[in-house]
Parts: sequence; structure tokens; C-alpha cells
Amino acid sequence: MVVTVPALALLDVDGAGDRFATVEGIGPIPLSRARELCGSAEGWMRVLTHPETGMVLSVGRRRYRPPPELRRLVKWRAETCMAPGCNIPASRCEIDHNLAWERGGITALTNLTPFCKGHHIVKHHGRWCVEQIEGSGGAVLWTSPTGRRYRVEPERRVPVFLPAGVEEPAPF
Repeated sequence: MVVTVPALALLDVDGAGDRFATVEGIGPIPLSRARELCGSAEGWMRVLTHPETGMVLSVGRRRYRPPPELRRLVKWRAETCMAPGCNIPASRCEIDHNLAWERGGITALTNLTPFCKGHHIVKHHGRWCVEQIEGSGGAVLWTSPTGRRYRVEPERRVPVFLPAGVEEPAPF
């Protein structure tokens, strides 16, 4: 089950009392119950959203291996393996840290991508460079050993909100 809660509602900030939490397939629930579910209930995917835009802010993380709710979000966003031309369903893919954990990579939506077993091996042992494009909502840039670049877009982009005056990144 998924419970979606505006961030300010969980923090009990002034003006947040008129916002509602929702449970997937059920509808609105009291904020007090949402706080309980977001804090301790097992088996729930906790999606913390921006109070005005609805953008996903966090599903929580504190370790190398992504928690199940973050794994589901990464796979949901992509729908398929994020290698050029690959159509293997994300549900059958491995979750990869684009910037390796041992090189300082974090376990966050902005650094995780699903790759099928074959493309995961190619990424790590085929001299390809793979990076998630900052500010793209989940797009991945593959650079071949000869320098050719391939941009792969996820099925569902996660919205990215930039400060006023900041332009979106270039396609590559």
C-alpha cells in the first residue's frame, strides 16, 4: 500500500492542517493516521511529497541497499531497463547506483536506475560510462568507449523544480 502525505502536513507546520494524506485505492485519511503509517508501519510505501507541487521528495533511506519502497519507485519511474533500446521490464531488472556506492554514491532516486543483468554487466565491465543526468527527472546518459552518447528517458519523469532564473540542463 502507498500513503502519500504533503511534507508540511507531517511536520505539523502552520497552515498544513487543511491538507490531506491519501492512501492508494482508498482515498483521504486523517493526518494523525498518516503520521503513524509514515513513522512505523511495515509494508507501506511512504511517499513524502512537496506540499504545493506534489513532487516526490523522499521515500527514506539510510543504507546501501535501497529499501523496497525506493526500489519500487525506481522501477515504476523507468518501466524498462534504462539501456539504449532495451525493453526488458524494470520488474526483472537490478537496481544500480549510477555513481557507485564505494565512490561516494548515495542510495537515492537521483542515483538509482534499473538495468537488466546484461546491461548491468556492460556498465561495470564494458568501459561504458553511465550517469543519471542531473535535473532531468531520471534520464540516463550512456557514453560508449568511443565517445558516442545515448540519452535514455524514463517512462515517467519525476518532476524537477529549478530555482527562478536557472535553466534546464542541456540534452547531453
